[in-house]
Amino acid sequence: MLDLNKLSSQIRHASLDIRQEVNASSQRQKYALQVWSKAIQADHTLVQKLLEAPEELPLFMARPLESLGETFPLPDIPLPHTVIATDGSQITPSHHEVSSCYLINIGKIAYFYGTGEHPIQESEPFLYYREKDLYTQFKRQTVSISENLIGVERTLMEGSELVELSEIVATKNYPTVAMMDGSLLSLYMDAQTMPSELQEKILKRALGNLNRMKELNTPVCGYISHSRRHEVIEFL
Repeated sequence: MLDLNKLSSQIRHASLDIRQEVNASSQRQKYALQVWSKAIQADHTLVQKLLEAPEELPLFMARPLESLGETFPLPDIPLPHTVIATDGSQITPSHHEVSSCYLINIGKIAYFYGTGEHPIQESEPFLYYREKDLYTQFKRQTVSISENLIGVERTLMEGSELVELSEIVATKNYPTVAMMDGSLLSLYMDAQTMPSELQEKILKRALGNLNRMKELNTPVCGYISHSRRHEVIEFL
């Protein structure tokens, strides 16, 4: 049983702490922008230092490919055009539940700009409950599927659903751009810790999705709304 009266006082304290953290984060952001301004004035020196840094340096730092202060004008946006995107979520298995099942839900949208058409806004749920879904083979041993593997499968399904969406809108012959949640490299980084045979299967499916998007002439970009990567900060 949850005592909401006892919990409410803790929530009030948490809100105060969160407010203080927001203020502290704002100050850190101002400081980072100040350091960025200084970095622009000495970007060639900083990049040279990065190139000379030993490979065993315990920091993963971003490596600029062009001048830090360089900016580019936005291109003209064609009308009409289409933006498509997918994003997934998951409910992992729990031994507290009656059945050891898990759920992957893929949301997908298509917005048609300059045409007046109604957007596509759908979600596709996938329930996994069979034995072949709940267990996998590692080094000739049968083990329960992990949350990490479920996350990889979700990302792969986001890609396949994006392909399906692109095939639908391709019939309209509008310029289209596709968006995926998160970094396009995250899947490959997650796969690096897995056995080589499994890595090959993951990369084959991922590259198959991207190659199909290329055939449809639909560029794919990753969208990061709350990045947890530190490379740029570590470079500064």
